[in-house]
Amino acid sequence: MLVKIPSISSYLGEEEDAVIPISVKGYYVLTVNFWEDVPNGRKARFVVVRDNFGILHVGKSFLVKGKKTVVQAEGVKEAWDVISRRVKIERPLTTNRVPLLYDIELTDETQSRGIRGFINYVKKYGMPNVDGISVDFEVKELV
Repeated sequence: MLVKIPSISSYLGEEEDAVIPISVKGYYVLTVNFWEDVPNGRKARFVVVRDNFGILHVGKSFLVKGKKTVVQAEGVKEAWDVISRRVKIERPLTTNRVPLLYDIELTDETQSRGIRGFINYVKKYGMPNVDGISVDFEVKELV
């Protein structure tokens, strides 16, 4: 999966998400998030996180809060194909626009849709095991 990050992008507010890191490239971490798109929903989506301080570790879930923008990604469907071989994914979001969180901090907030969707997923399927999942992840910072 190739993520293209522009030098200037629109700030879209703050977001709180439960994320599961699956790949790291420099400061950027490719994570899986389950979003509550409808009541009790659990739509799977990718979230790219800029982790300047190495807070996130592959295979463990984290509750993060950060500033949000949206970036372009290529190979999203192919990445979901790799993940869905090992983790139950009902409805992945396959759009080529993915959220990017930056200036992140860990949080204990549990009422946002990005965290409730994760809770809904865990209630239905249990904690997803992403150990051993390898998704090619490249980041291109556009100048």
